[in-house]
Amino acid sequence: MPGRAGNISNACPRLIEVALPIREISAESVRDKSLRHGHISTLHLWWARRPLAASRAVVFASLVPDPDDARSPAEFREAVKRYLKTDVPRDLRYYRRGREICRDEDPYRPYDGMPDTLRNRLLMFIAKWSPESLAFEAGKSKKEPDPKYLLDNRSLVKWETSDPENPQGKEVLRIARDLVKIAHDGNTPTVLDPFAGGGAIPLEAARLGCQAIANDYNPVAYLILRGTCEFPQKYGKPGKRKVQVEEFGKKIDREVDVPNVLVHDVDRWAKWTLEKARQKIGHLYPPGKDGRSVVRVPLGEDSAMLQPFLSRRDPPPAQPSGLQQEGQEGRLDDGRGQEAEEHPFRNCRRQAHQVDRRHDAEPGKHPLPVL
Repeated sequence: MPGRAGNISNACPRLIEVALPIREISAESVRDKSLRHGHISTLHLWWARRPLAASRAVVFASLVPDPDDARSPAEFREAVKRYLKTDVPRDLRYYRRGREICRDEDPYRPYDGMPDTLRNRLLMFIAKWSPESLAFEAGKSKKEPDPKYLLDNRSLVKWETSDPENPQGKEVLRIARDLVKIAHDGNTPTVLDPFAGGGAIPLEAARLGCQAIANDYNPVAYLILRGTCEFPQKYGKPGKRKVQVEEFGKKIDREVDVPNVLVHDVDRWAKWTLEKARQKIGHLYPPGKDGRSVVRVPLGEDSAMLQPFLSRRDPPPAQPSGLQQEGQEGRLDDGRGQEAEEHPFRNCRRQAHQVDRRHDAEPGKHPLPVL
């Protein structure tokens, strides 16, 4: 919810009020669902998480005016023309396909048949189809491009743009921040998200150089927001930490410089937690064929994969109606006198339920939790 501060006239419409490349943004948003490494969705489950691509596009388009409108600030129109047409940075005049470098001196030119206006160039900057996508849509290529190559590499909403080690992404974000600042007379705008949830909008607002204020009543969302927006900025920097080193056959603690304190601490305590869990319940998760512990059995897999786990439990007592009876191996009574096919998960859950029932609490005591 950006304010109207700065040199954008109240009468001048924001870009989001006029146009947005919806199809292109939607394509990258669909891809956003399958991203894992480095994505905030891996921090904690949040059931109403917004795609980062759509959030970045919406925040940016809400902060800049429509450059084709006569009431748009002259400085902003000049900046759009300079960055996206007449003086495109050198790092954006090419794109890569594997090891091949393809030259493209005018990356933000509008599609064929579209007028070459500043508004259209700004839309191309937000999201533009890749050459492979345009060729496939025009029928010039029969091969549908990989989701990674649906959009041009130099699109603002593309996932790779947020990679700090991507020189093109850094240049695209620098242009976006400059345009936002110029649109607000050189000031840093403030973006308020009163129902921030998983933190996609305040995160993208901060990425665009804004002062982001996030709020949420839900305590889970509150912790996710701190882990997404606050802790990386506060602790994600070089510092000193104690680590164990081996000298002359002995392990000693020594204070060393680490490139990122937050990454170091998360890695250290995650390994500590896993080791403690392995000591207490590791025997319940036998190693699979690759030697690693099995913690999940995909649906449809052979129930033999569960036998090492089930063999470690006490034999279940006589089971009431609705559970598997003697002489009915591989079948289950559904409780209505009909047999239902057995599934490893279902059988495992029912046996776990029986383990809980065998430890019914005495009066005044709580039962053991279901495993």
